[in-house]
Amino acid sequence: MASPPYARHLSDISMSCITDIMVDIPLDKLKDIKADTDVEKELNAREPPLKRACTEEGKYSQNKEEGAATIFADEKIPIGLDSFKEIMNRGSTIIDKTLLIAEFIECNAVVSLVVRPRFGKTINLTMLRDFFSIPIHPDNENYRREIFKNTKIMKERPDFFDDYFCKYPVIFLSLKGYENCETWLKMQAKLRKKLAELYKEYRCVYDGLDNYERSNFDQILNGVPKDEIMEDALVDLSRHLKNYHQNKCIVLIDEYDHPLDIAYRYKYYKEARGFLLLCLEHYSSNDENLEKALLVGVSRVAKSGYLSGLNNLQVFPMYDEEYAESFGFTEDGVSITLQHSNNGDRLDDIRQWYDGYRAGNGTHLYNPWSINTFIVKKTLKAHWIDTGSTTTIKNLLWRSSENFKEKSVSLLKNEAIDIEIMEDLEYDLLSQNVDDVLWTLLYYAGYLIMDKNNYLYIPNNEVFTEWRGWLQNKKSFKLDSMHSGLERFDIKIEPTEKAIYKTGVILVIKIVKKNEKNNGNDEVSRELRNKAEEGLRQILEKCYRSSIPEFTEKLIECGIAFQGKRAYVVGETFRKMNGQWKL
Repeated sequence: MASPPYARHLSDISMSCITDIMVDIPLDKLKDIKADTDVEKELNAREPPLKRACTEEGKYSQNKEEGAATIFADEKIPIGLDSFKEIMNRGSTIIDKTLLIAEFIECNAVVSLVVRPRFGKTINLTMLRDFFSIPIHPDNENYRREIFKNTKIMKERPDFFDDYFCKYPVIFLSLKGYENCETWLKMQAKLRKKLAELYKEYRCVYDGLDNYERSNFDQILNGVPKDEIMEDALVDLSRHLKNYHQNKCIVLIDEYDHPLDIAYRYKYYKEARGFLLLCLEHYSSNDENLEKALLVGVSRVAKSGYLSGLNNLQVFPMYDEEYAESFGFTEDGVSITLQHSNNGDRLDDIRQWYDGYRAGNGTHLYNPWSINTFIVKKTLKAHWIDTGSTTTIKNLLWRSSENFKEKSVSLLKNEAIDIEIMEDLEYDLLSQNVDDVLWTLLYYAGYLIMDKNNYLYIPNNEVFTEWRGWLQNKKSFKLDSMHSGLERFDIKIEPTEKAIYKTGVILVIKIVKKNEKNNGNDEVSRELRNKAEEGLRQILEKCYRSSIPEFTEKLIECGIAFQGKRAYVVGETFRKMNGQWKL
């Protein structure tokens, strides 16, 4: 059944509210009548159109530029926010990535897959949604235009507002948040809920459906669809939206690979893969309902059967020039953000801790989460590693070969290693090619990076910290054979299993030679302290705690420096929590 001629003009009003009073109204009379209906007056009184927030002075966040980077500068840093319009509406500081809109449209691929570590992908996808999607009341075009006011896309490509702005039905599906789905039944329930929310958002299409389509729509909306109806839910919705709006859909899928990783972890991978494959396989370059699609994720599992039904899918990993600067912070972006937050003098430290990534065009890239968290907390430490799960990697580490362990030691010595990365991951084969799979997972997840000779290395101090933690955890990685060639501790005290206080101690002792030129107490104290701190770092860097018995509950690590009768001691105390040593 075709959509009625007036339906496309009613995106601001719920169709279920006005169907009865609009029957047989001529199209040329509709707009005049629509403005005066009691229904719309009541709706607008209850839910006024959205407006963009601004400061008390009536201004939005200030634009600042450096090199090719522009930021909307404010006092607030968007930690934990991943919605573009929320960040802009709250006046938070954000780097302008709006030229991604033009890059997406002008990309030759109809269906694109961008593979990146956790580099602000969700914010970018919500930005695309907010630009392209047709507003539904109380959302409106004026509000959307205000969100993009003074952005690069508005200044440099104003033609895109005439041709693409608020003109497409957009299907946005986030596949995040499945960590607690220990069974396929739980994941199915979560997927049903996601689809129900999506269908609820687009109830405007309902009146244009035939009885069979309405029955399927109702099942999904009520969260009780049959499997075959769930499998066709996205394709059916895109067809309904195209018929309703008389325009093809843009499809945006966030973290497309996350459910597969969870399903593999809990051993129901085949069921999940089969279902998700059926859900997505109809989205191809030949689909008459699809304008363009963009999928983002961490791992490259596109051709392993999961997305094999997507004809002409093009994959864009970090080393590709397409989308090179659209995900992650560039050097200019980091520099201007640090200056705005009065941290401009910390740029060299930031490079040591968080730089190291390279896009296909040679651009330096930084992880946004780490930069933003540093600005808020003012501490140089590993921030990013707390944001994502590495369970699959940890589970595979203990099954890795001696060759993998030897190359890991080389990485910890700041050496690059010659490893070939797999083009595509297939979860069915993870246990058969453990080493190759591990290197590939580590690369795509951002724990390794490739140099100009295609050698792999650890990109920065932040990621080095995570590597060190893995290698010190005997549960996931046996290091007993990895001490050859490394320095050893000087003193180690181990508890017995029957001891009441299961405390271990590791000491590294350093000697400071007497220097006749520097006999001042302050100078000697400084040398002693530096040597003692060097000894403490050595314990961490050389993985000495890996030899401590697993039943040890408390660990004391000390670096001690001597010069004659003088001594300096620095130390840290750790307690074991969930198999990990915590300060």
